[in-house]
Amino acid sequence: MESKNFRYYAFISYAHEDEKWADWLQKEVENYKLPTTIHKDYANALPQKVQPLFRDIPDLAAGGRLDNVLKEELEDSNYLIIVCSPSSAKSEWVNKEVQHFIDIGREDRIIPFIVSGKPNCGEEDSALECYPPAIRGRHILGAAVDGIADTAKLSGKQKKAARKQNRIIKDTAKLKVIAGLLSVKLDVLVRRHEQKIKQKRRSRAVAAILCAAVILSGALFAVDYYVPKVKYYKDYIEIYGAATGIEEINAAERGSQQYSYRITEVKNHVISVERVDGSDQLLADELLGYTYDEIDMRPAKIAYEYAGSTLKSALYYSSTDKPIVEYSYFDESTIYLKRISPESDAEFGEKYQMKWSCDMVKDMSLSEYEDAVLSYVTGFEVQYDVKGRVVTRHYINSNMARDNIVNDIRHVAGEKYTYDANGRIASISFIDKEGESTFIFENGISSIEFDYSDDTTEIEYLDIMGGPVKNEYYKIKIDESKKREKTITFYNYDGETAGT
Repeated sequence: MESKNFRYYAFISYAHEDEKWADWLQKEVENYKLPTTIHKDYANALPQKVQPLFRDIPDLAAGGRLDNVLKEELEDSNYLIIVCSPSSAKSEWVNKEVQHFIDIGREDRIIPFIVSGKPNCGEEDSALECYPPAIRGRHILGAAVDGIADTAKLSGKQKKAARKQNRIIKDTAKLKVIAGLLSVKLDVLVRRHEQKIKQKRRSRAVAAILCAAVILSGALFAVDYYVPKVKYYKDYIEIYGAATGIEEINAAERGSQQYSYRITEVKNHVISVERVDGSDQLLADELLGYTYDEIDMRPAKIAYEYAGSTLKSALYYSSTDKPIVEYSYFDESTIYLKRISPESDAEFGEKYQMKWSCDMVKDMSLSEYEDAVLSYVTGFEVQYDVKGRVVTRHYINSNMARDNIVNDIRHVAGEKYTYDANGRIASISFIDKEGESTFIFENGISSIEFDYSDDTTEIEYLDIMGGPVKNEYYKIKIDESKKREKTITFYNYDGETAGT
């Protein structure tokens, strides 16, 4: 956060039609008390109360021009919460507030709170668009209260079940907003919230009665919360290890695309991402072309498993729908790499094992480890930014007697990442054990830079001085402007075409 002491923790921007939601959100956030355990875990660096929040209409003082007053209050707010709906998307005033917040350099502190409609709909569904023009097309993640049931026409157990589901949806959305304001993981708040609810229930009834009631209500009244939801996207990024789609596409668009990513969610958690064609058939693994390594690719499928709200593992599958490797999320900064037997997909499995072979000879003497050359990278030590994207990844071998960080077979100990406004990788820099810049021993590549346009991606390979590598080729252009066809062109150091 900035060092400035802001008068308001957040500014709530909304259209008059959404005043009910703005009022509800302000009260819920300001009345939320951060659990003591979380407060201690962050060394008392977080406030116990997220307040005050500013709402433009009820909080305005008399006198002065409205424009100037709002600008002052916006500039004195650490975050901007937008109550998003088709009404606010058409509101010129809401858009002015959002644009001013962007103009003062705080785009990364905008939190959309979607109460109706859909974001980034495009011209076909423009009536459903809920994002103001100022943030359309930007990959700004927020919270949504979609799926709220109208209980007025329900009665008895159906009304009770619907109210419970509505409370879950609203509580989850509220916690997403608070997690964004505090820059903490949503899972941390959700776990504490769930524990608090359980404690209240135990105080009202015997555990056995409570358990029976939960099982009965779950058996009789299946709600949308438990139904798998499938959506298709042009691309995806990873947030805290799980896929998040970019640019949702409809059925008509899928038919004209070479491929798309099918993302399935259950209980607000992504459980799988698959690369499919227009007929929903699983496609081959996607060669990204990041380096000269032929298995530097996205797998055809990833399946995720959770423990409660926490991601525990990601299982990668090849194009033959056979498991290749499993990433096990041990804690917030450690990921272990578990190899599946190469027999499951022999050709791909052997290449994957070679990729993650450790350069153990460089790290210790063979007299200490007779089988050193057969060792592998066993996991990663990662650091995330406030949006859940990996910014640093070191390779580790948990079987070593000393220094846990190791070089892989390329003599590299890890990478640093930067991202563009849509959350896609903008650059990859290779690092040594101390986190300093290094290069791949075989080809001299020290960093890789990415430039994205509508249908084209350009990838440049740079040496440790920041200049182009003097290798067989130093730049790749991936062109997907022709539907159902991808063209990859290689350029040499002189800028001449080296092959396609």
